[in-house]
Amino acid sequence: MLFIRRITFPALLFLGFVSYSLYAQSTEADLQTRLMNKLVYLRGCWDSEELHFDKKGKLREPSGQISIMLCGFVPASVQLEGKKLVLKGSRAGLAVQNDDLEQVSSAALQQVEIDTPPGGDYGPVLAKVFAPTLADMAPMLPDYWQKYAREHFSQAVPLVANMNLDSIPSRKLGPKSGIAPPQLIKSAEPEISLAALHSGFKDSVLVAMWVGIDGIPYHFSIARSAGQGLDESALAAVRQYRFKPSTENGKPIPVEVRVEVNFEVR
Repeated sequence: MLFIRRITFPALLFLGFVSYSLYAQSTEADLQTRLMNKLVYLRGCWDSEELHFDKKGKLREPSGQISIMLCGFVPASVQLEGKKLVLKGSRAGLAVQNDDLEQVSSAALQQVEIDTPPGGDYGPVLAKVFAPTLADMAPMLPDYWQKYAREHFSQAVPLVANMNLDSIPSRKLGPKSGIAPPQLIKSAEPEISLAALHSGFKDSVLVAMWVGIDGIPYHFSIARSAGQGLDESALAAVRQYRFKPSTENGKPIPVEVRVEVNFEVR
């Protein structure tokens, strides 16, 4: 069963990104107050159902990674057991519907264990394992997310150093431009993420990219997100696209294009 809570962007900016301290005393009651039923984000975007961190916040066993839009975690149980903190809860993700963020939580359980740090103060190690907001996940954002996150999630989200996603090729398409647009000659079907498959969402992702004089796309960015891992699926698909390049007076030129990748979950 899925539980969906809609949060509009204005509410998100005012409430969703209000940071609360993860620093806590070592008492079980205080840890429960600070963590239980709170949405937090795994900084490493780890996808394993069971995660075990050492006293310094380092993952003990290898784990794959998932989309930053699927790395939420909501602890439903917070207990001190012997020399470790045990958190049991459900995975949570974010979907984007009609310019609103929707928190999507599934019944899939996840367990996080953290070894007791020196002195018994879990605050510093919790801050290394979890981030309280998406804004705090900024260092983890891939380059293709930077512009979208900066415009929609929080003004506190910085751009990656030396990355300029606002610049575009000088040529612009238009009926009077005299420029022939690129023609798609090879496409690829996107894979639907399990999170989106289970939620039954029907949505699309808008990907901005440049098409070079060789017809190969590059410099990708998200122009409209769907969340739930669909953005990464859309990018994986369009990276395989190939075009007959755009031309001006018969000469190939680079141009910016936007491609809508549709997902329909039945």
